[in-house]
Amino acid sequence: MSFLPKKEELSNALAWFMVPVNGAVQKGKETANDIADWLWVVIQGDFATEPSTAQVVTGTVVSMIPLVDQICDVRDICANCKKINEDDSNPWAWVGLILTLIGLFPVLGSLFKGIFKVLLAPIRRFMMRPLSKAGKFSGSLIYKAVEPAIEQGIKELNKFLGRPAVKKLIRKEASGNVYRWSAKQLRSLKAKVNKTQILTVFDEHIGYLKETVEFVQKYGSSGIGKKAADILKVVVDIRNRANRRLGEFLAPVQDFLERLAIRLDAEGGYKAVTNLTNVANFRKVHTDGEVQLIKISSPK
Repeated sequence: MSFLPKKEELSNALAWFMVPVNGAVQKGKETANDIADWLWVVIQGDFATEPSTAQVVTGTVVSMIPLVDQICDVRDICANCKKINEDDSNPWAWVGLILTLIGLFPVLGSLFKGIFKVLLAPIRRFMMRPLSKAGKFSGSLIYKAVEPAIEQGIKELNKFLGRPAVKKLIRKEASGNVYRWSAKQLRSLKAKVNKTQILTVFDEHIGYLKETVEFVQKYGSSGIGKKAADILKVVVDIRNRANRRLGEFLAPVQDFLERLAIRLDAEGGYKAVTNLTNVANFRKVHTDGEVQLIKISSPK
């Protein structure tokens, strides 16, 4: 069974892509040739340079549409593979690919998949930049290097969680504090990160990419069809190299995911609220007074 969605669903996904598209597609009057041209733009896998928070959030919602999300996923994999193909020795490119593939694990529900994608989007874009390869590669090194992108991801996540459609999913799928729920889901995901699982997901999405390329070759121009086939060749080549390279990055990625879960736990804590009257009457309490207060009302 082909994974390619109907034309209407493909059109819905256009909100995610910041590139010129055929006017007929924008007007909902697309032909098979129009869709082939659009798919070619998608599978080139080029990340938008600096999309706004609104674009990232909208794109993630679009990517949660059944079937359309697979095209978005294929696009991300192509971007990672192109980066690795430029420099196989770049550990950041491999970590970026692994994070992309982890986000495609079948154990993720719709809500957490969306949360994970929003959180990772700025991190993965950050990893596409030239980064230092010095020092022992570890989860601590990854987190420290991409911390600014993590904080940006948290801001975008807050926007994402405020959307009405996402709020409905939260009521349906999450229980309690959504940040701590997400941290728990992330730790569960981390426990499933292994070479076999990652390669299985990789192979599945290469299958989706092959179907997409076949569609482009059938309905697009011969020039576009050849270029699409070249991208498929690059992705398959990186898949073969992954057999020997993935193992060295799994432990650092697992450690990084745990640190990310800790950050989500922190985000789920109590926050200060500004522009409100402070109703508390604060007074300095000395050590003896603190001891007495603890005796009167001991912590549970």
